[in-house]
Amino acid sequence: MFEEKTFQLMQSTLIGKVKNIDMIPCCSKESLIEALNSASSINDLIGINKAILRLISKA
Repeated sequence: MFEEKTFQLMQSTLIGKVKNIDMIPCCSKESLIEALNSASSINDLIGINKAILRLISKA
């Protein structure tokens, strides 16, 4: 139960992060949100967060 709530919180937070950071290109936002919606574990979310950080650092 705790892991499920943690997963949902992380997923919601990352979706908000992607939507609100202007440095992420529009096409990348769509891909990232799609990946976040299809993520099945916390490790998936961690990997997506790393991709977000790489995109931001390149901008």
